[in-house]
Amino acid sequence: MLDRDLRPVPVGVVGELYIGGAQVARGYVERPGLTAERFVPDPYASRPGQRLYRSGDLARHRADGVLEFAGRADRQVKIRGHRIEPGEVEGALRREAEVREVAVHLVSTPGGEKELAACLVPAGGGTLDTAALRDRLAQVLPAHLVPSRYLVLDELPMTASGKIDLARLPKDARPVSARPYRAPRTAVENILARAWAAALGREQVGIDDSFTELGGHSLTVMRVITKLRTEHGYKLTFQDFYRHRTVAELAAVVTDVQAATAATEAGAPDGTSGARVRAADSIVWLRRTGSRPPLFCVHPGSAHWFAELADHLDPDQPVAAFEWPGLSRACPAPESVEQVAELNLAELRRIAPSGPYHLLGWCGGSQITTEMVRRLHAAGEEVTFLLLDPALDTYERENMHEFVRRFERAEAVFAELAEAARSGDAQERVDELRQRAGDLLNGILDDGEVAPPEPGDDFWPGRIRV
Repeated sequence: MLDRDLRPVPVGVVGELYIGGAQVARGYVERPGLTAERFVPDPYASRPGQRLYRSGDLARHRADGVLEFAGRADRQVKIRGHRIEPGEVEGALRREAEVREVAVHLVSTPGGEKELAACLVPAGGGTLDTAALRDRLAQVLPAHLVPSRYLVLDELPMTASGKIDLARLPKDARPVSARPYRAPRTAVENILARAWAAALGREQVGIDDSFTELGGHSLTVMRVITKLRTEHGYKLTFQDFYRHRTVAELAAVVTDVQAATAATEAGAPDGTSGARVRAADSIVWLRRTGSRPPLFCVHPGSAHWFAELADHLDPDQPVAAFEWPGLSRACPAPESVEQVAELNLAELRRIAPSGPYHLLGWCGGSQITTEMVRRLHAAGEEVTFLLLDPALDTYERENMHEFVRRFERAEAVFAELAEAARSGDAQERVDELRQRAGDLLNGILDDGEVAPPEPGDDFWPGRIRV
């Protein structure tokens, strides 16, 4: 059982099954390409020239020594950056429910998102509570492996050879909510619920449903934010969505957000009153409760990246994440790593005047985290910190200049779009610039697509600047 680098995987971890030894064939007759792909050099061979055969089967060793099948490597799918083995999810479904047949596959939502769907045939003609099943899966699988949609069938489509016909699996599995449905009670709740339902491809969303539990993620949040701004003037932020995760909670703060926005705009003719960077704007609490010292997460952009991590940590672990205030309101762009570190430390000291401190830096946040740790150490504080996928070598990366130019081109097109709208240019010109801006955004984003941005909305230009 080996990983992608041909290293043995630990007990319980899925790997690909390789076969070695004297019984391995020499290859496929007159198929040199397939032979090279499947018969690979054996890094553990005792004699030169020995080969391993890649079976394409995925499996794991259990603690009792049993080898457990987990699907096929050629069925691997990718959703929002996660590589997923449907067979692993199918195995969990078999363990958590009494099913005769199960198949997990990829479906597309009306918004173009990719989601996992589970098709289930109950054992013995019984019934299945898919909401309860989803709850049980959430206890044993990471969030990205839990299917969002479920369909209970009398039987699965089969091929002539008796295998499940994946191409004929139904595409209309419904998303499942673990919470009883409660209808919107106010106009604001109704607007929010409809926006969520449209973004998530659901017929309805209740006021107690959790956006993240229903499969919402960062790109979906962006779509909802822009839709609410464009159609209703609600200027919500990522912080609002991750602090208030249900329709009811979010509706309760909409009025306050509108009032705060009006007060800010009233402070100066150009609407920039209060644009000075405040340390208190740089922190987002993903979990306030718990007796342990808080874990402070650092990323140069949005705090939402850590929301799913917080859900998987011990309930007694408070979690907070830093983000640049420019994501939620107008303020000067950061000029240096040191400036961001200084801002973060001001808020860190306000929350916890003394250590020990626990910091997690991810990707581009590694440089900021390192600078924060350096300053805390210099002040005599005790710090435990972890750098995950640290981007400390950006100055050495050959593609870094092109990476930065992507943002510069997007910023320039957004400026053109705003000027064209202000100057009353022809609608064809405005539409062309909107499309160009949308294409550039989709080239920057990791996964999924966004609609062409509206002229005058600073949501995307603000994020590009940060």
